[in-house]
Amino acid sequence: MTRFLLLFLLPLLAGGGAIAIENDGFRATFADPSDEALGFRFFRAGWVRGLYPAAGETSLFHTRTLFDYHPAFGCAQEFLPDLPLASGDRLKPGVGIFRLHPKDYFRSRPVRSFPWEWSIRDRSLIAHQSCPELEGYAYELSITVTAGKNMLVWKQQLTNTGTRRIDGQVYLHPFFATRDGFAGWWYSLDGTPHSVADAPESQSVENGQAQAAAGTDQFTVNITSCPPFRRRDFWRNQSNAFAVEPYIPVSLAPGETRIWKWFLALTRFQKQ
Repeated sequence: MTRFLLLFLLPLLAGGGAIAIENDGFRATFADPSDEALGFRFFRAGWVRGLYPAAGETSLFHTRTLFDYHPAFGCAQEFLPDLPLASGDRLKPGVGIFRLHPKDYFRSRPVRSFPWEWSIRDRSLIAHQSCPELEGYAYELSITVTAGKNMLVWKQQLTNTGTRRIDGQVYLHPFFATRDGFAGWWYSLDGTPHSVADAPESQSVENGQAQAAAGTDQFTVNITSCPPFRRRDFWRNQSNAFAVEPYIPVSLAPGETRIWKWFLALTRFQKQ
């Protein structure tokens, strides 16, 4: 089995969060799906802002945006590629309609957001979004995020209710918080020795498991999916953030439904 191991130290201090689920192992806070400041890229529901181990005051994810031109924090999902409309605008499942910036894609802005209905029940965040018919595109998207035993589980269901195919992929983007300069982080691929070398930007895999360790108390975060992800990207900025991003293909003919899950297991890291 393909593996990816990272070590992160000294994540950011925790911020507050009114929307939260928790158990004996951790507490997860969420961005407000109705917040228009969340931008055009990521699913607004199920967007984890912070993940706090039990009795801890620090989040394993950045709780504040890393960039000033679009929100980038926590652990979020994105659908790619965008679905083109005749006006030149784009449809982004999980968000709504956005308009491309003439020079910089990442500075694009939403022009019409589709609302989310959501609630907290039984240690789960449950949310639903409907996309009305737009030039043959239409969908129903449901998300449930559950605090299991030492595990955060996202379950998504996407139904194509339109007359055009929806072809693309979804990926999970965890913005892990790390120490400045990345001193101390490491990773291992396919059982190779631990390394502090630069990670490759992208890999295709038959099936996968991504693992990461983070926090002052050193926790291991294991990211897996169902179905198994087929690609993973590695990303980092130059100081205090790193990500491993698993991708799952999601293509639907009219009337079809797809279900996928992300599993993020949190365990205390044991040095070998």
